[in-house]
Amino acid sequence: RCDEAAAAAAAAGAGGVAAFPFQMEREPQLAALFRVLYNLCRCRGCKTVVKFFPHEVSDLEPTLMVLQCQDRNDFDSWESRYSLLLWLSMLCLVPFDIYTIDSTVGAAGSLSAPPASPGGTSGGSQPLVGQIITICKDYLKDSGPTRDAAAVCLSSLLTRPDMEESYLAQFLSWSGELLASPDVFGTNHGTFLATGVLMTLTAIFKKGERGKLLSVNNLIFPSILEMARQNASSTLLRKLLVKLFQRIGLVFMPPRVVSWAYQRGQRSLLQNMGADDNATAGDAAIASGMGEPGAGEEDEDDIEVPEELEDVIEQLLVGLRDRDTVVRWSAAKGIGRITSRLPRDLADDVVASVLELFSDSEGDGAWHGGCLALAELARRGLLLPERLPEAVPVVTKAIRYDVRRGSNSVGAHVRDAACYVCWAFARAYSPVVMRPHVDALCEGMLLASLFDREINCRRAAAAAFQENVGRQGHENFPHGIEILTTADYFTLGVRTNAYLKISIFVAGFEKYRMGLISHIYNAQLFHWDIEIRELSAKTLYEMTHLDPTHMATVVVPSLLAYTLSPDLVKRHGSIIGVAEVVAALSSLGLTSELTTEVAASVVDVVLQVEKARLYRGRGGEIIRRAACRLIECIALAELPLPVKLQVRLLDSIDDSVKHSMEPIQVQAVAALRQFTRSYFPVAETGPSARLQARVVDKYVNIVRTEDIASSTRGFALALGALPAKLVACNPEVLETVVSTLRDASKVCGWVLL
Repeated sequence: RCDEAAAAAAAAGAGGVAAFPFQMEREPQLAALFRVLYNLCRCRGCKTVVKFFPHEVSDLEPTLMVLQCQDRNDFDSWESRYSLLLWLSMLCLVPFDIYTIDSTVGAAGSLSAPPASPGGTSGGSQPLVGQIITICKDYLKDSGPTRDAAAVCLSSLLTRPDMEESYLAQFLSWSGELLASPDVFGTNHGTFLATGVLMTLTAIFKKGERGKLLSVNNLIFPSILEMARQNASSTLLRKLLVKLFQRIGLVFMPPRVVSWAYQRGQRSLLQNMGADDNATAGDAAIASGMGEPGAGEEDEDDIEVPEELEDVIEQLLVGLRDRDTVVRWSAAKGIGRITSRLPRDLADDVVASVLELFSDSEGDGAWHGGCLALAELARRGLLLPERLPEAVPVVTKAIRYDVRRGSNSVGAHVRDAACYVCWAFARAYSPVVMRPHVDALCEGMLLASLFDREINCRRAAAAAFQENVGRQGHENFPHGIEILTTADYFTLGVRTNAYLKISIFVAGFEKYRMGLISHIYNAQLFHWDIEIRELSAKTLYEMTHLDPTHMATVVVPSLLAYTLSPDLVKRHGSIIGVAEVVAALSSLGLTSELTTEVAASVVDVVLQVEKARLYRGRGGEIIRRAACRLIECIALAELPLPVKLQVRLLDSIDDSVKHSMEPIQVQAVAALRQFTRSYFPVAETGPSARLQARVVDKYVNIVRTEDIASSTRGFALALGALPAKLVACNPEVLETVVSTLRDASKVCGWVLL
């Protein structure tokens, strides 16, 4: 059928009439086949699938004719148009001048001079190239995958050697006029067309030959520069603009291997084992980033840097601050590629501009883009060792980046990118160069791998640490192999396991112990997530046996200073942190490590919290629960309490027992259980009448008479938590308690709905 259409088209063209006055009927089997091809492209990628398309010269015109016969209004068969455009992009690469296979051109025809309007309507007088350009430009208006396929097809055609001097210049002029139009984004139609044009331009500047693109660069550069300054709202448009800027920048600068770039030197294990122990002058030059020994420095004064390149780099630096990750990532790669072609002085200016992104006044997007750019520069040897003293501190700061915004925070993507920088540093620099900086990086990677809230950040930090241990050696990372065998990809995946098991193992090495403990009580206990704060407090409990003196004399006094902080997060974290350390000291039998002043301050925390009325308002529930846990730990440690203070704390427990929230009741009952066992001594004859009335009789009366369900539930739990010295001192009291609980458990009646 395609052959018949081709013959009809040739005959119609010879007669001077329109080549396609007909519409080819839809073939269901062909549409189904193209649908399968699209699914393959979607799964495997069109670049891979298109290589298997037929590419005989005789297929070019029939494929174009089938594409021209497609019904644009048939939205169920768009996969057919997508597949045909991809197929046409492969057929456009035939290694012959297209005019030799164009049936609309005479034997003496030539494509050296294109028609005046190659984007005009399709007709018999239009050559094959013009027809392809026309139909592809028409498909650039689509909003779906057909637009992508049309861009690929156009770029393949226009970057042919026999096309660039003729049709390419006209297409770039048309694109420049379109993008410079002020109302191009006024409608969806214009936005889709501008997106398709940018896709085509990015592909052209990727595939085209540099010398010829340089001569037509001025046709498009002013338009896209003005368009970029308008800050388009579409993420895809901004991404394409950044891609186009970096590829235009690569056209401005010729490809070369810069002699000033840092080179690590020998990376072969066999060569390293056979290397002479005495470092040569060449090795010293390599270690300092001077390039290969004996390599003559290029006369960089002869390198001409166009003025337009400054605008390109400026737009890429702006792209590093973009609000979308894909734009920042594309800008970072562009910064690395262009910097690799610049003279040393200009490249150093680019590095300085990237380091300026790590400012407290910048947002999380700038920090993330700066980390990506640093990693790309380091991977290519463009971040010289002399810049590491400036780069390493900002990377260690970025690996802990976490900015609170309301009840949540932002910064996980920044920490993940900082781990990528650490990974790039390990691969780029020799152990001699990294030795002054490994302590800071090692601590940052370990803290992130053990205590980061996000699983992807923990695993990224672990991967970076593994890369550093393997490439920088055990001398720079003591106990690195032992840590890696325990803190691997899977064990760090469970947050509780990372906190309560792996961190304890790592803290067993004295080199890392103080850093881990300091990070927990200075940072993690004040995390915005309550689960992280509670896990951090439990981790302090598990680490106390490693250095109980430090915990008692440094950690506890430091946390006591925040127990009345106006910041809810700090107040809660400090209270539960003090509680867990006190409980751990009690379990070790080392409560005496707490000085008299510190012990008195610990006991006074609950009273100060109640005096400041911190149970009320936002977050009062979690503070009440933390106070109950602190009372329980005080009882576990059996800190000395006067009788008046014992009764006062018991009143505080009773107030929490009747709370409506069940977690607070459970914690209050746990505190009551331990508190009544550690204090309130009972004689052999039984408790005093005052104690009996204050505790057992009061609880029994509330369970029997109280109408509020939460109070009844709470004091019923409290009766079950009381020690035998109070509820089983004589048979009458025990019978009263049991009968009260039995009556409270009965179902009073049924309510039919």
